[in-house]
Amino acid sequence: MWIKDLLYNIKNPIPRDDKYHDFADHKNIMNIHNGLNVISNLALIIPVLYFYKNKKYKFMYINVILLALTSAYYHLNPNEYTIIYDMMFVVGTHTSAIMYLINSDKKNFIYILGIISVYYATVYDDVRLYELVKYGSSIYFIYNVYKNKSI
Repeated sequence: MWIKDLLYNIKNPIPRDDKYHDFADHKNIMNIHNGLNVISNLALIIPVLYFYKNKKYKFMYINVILLALTSAYYHLNPNEYTIIYDMMFVVGTHTSAIMYLINSDKKNFIYILGIISVYYATVYDDVRLYELVKYGSSIYFIYNVYKNKSI
């Protein structure tokens, strides 16, 4: 949906949907509000087991752990303030993945661009740059994995 909004409404800001924090899961599991959303973040730790063995991906490993923690924190208390932490490591994990595919000084720039996109989305209530960096880095990563089957 964001692609359609971005293409048709490129000149105007795209604010985060007012219903963004209204999750389908409102169940309390073990006295945890939004229990399934919080507990499902533990699944993010599974790839860390692979990253931990392969020291090459240490930066990615750190981002995934922080994503699991900040996402669980956000889902415990979803609001405009806690989402900033979640967004930071969502985009951080996406951009850190493509950092391993690039052999230049642009690695740090891409990660910093992700941080700037979260800042911009938060301050200006406009998720265009955030979504572009998040999904653009994913598309770039998938394309490179498909193109270079040895990755």
